[in-house]
Amino acid sequence: ASELYDRFTLLPVDGAVATEVSFDLLAADGITLRGRIDAVFDEPGGTRIVDWKTGPHLGEEVDAQLGFYALAWKLDRGELPARIDAVSVATGERREVDLSPRSVDAVEQEVGTMVAELRTALSSGRDLARTAGPQCRWCPVLEGCSEGSTALQLLD
Repeated sequence: ASELYDRFTLLPVDGAVATEVSFDLLAADGITLRGRIDAVFDEPGGTRIVDWKTGPHLGEEVDAQLGFYALAWKLDRGELPARIDAVSVATGERREVDLSPRSVDAVEQEVGTMVAELRTALSSGRDLARTAGPQCRWCPVLEGCSEGSTALQLLD
């Protein structure tokens, strides 16, 4: 942990305006989007959002997470950030995602589809397919989910 902290303190912070920015947005009737953005920077080209990662690799799921943050920013601020990227504190690896209106609209459609599927499953009593992984540790239903619990045991 101290090695990661030392690396973290070497990252540039010029233009930083906020850290740990929480959002709790009523996106549509009965749909609330919640999350926390690690850092917001004010740069010459506009707002830049950064998600710091402590693992050795950024992983495939980071694109979806950054797309979700871009959508939340757009819904909250009425505009897209100029840039959004993930940075590995451990390795310095950086990944930036496409912030075109089309790509963020696609994320919005995907979130809407997930909400519709969830509502249908809840009203019919049908189980949804589950995909276990490291993100399970933050899931609010982890205690009752054997897939997530097993995944975390294997990962830890």
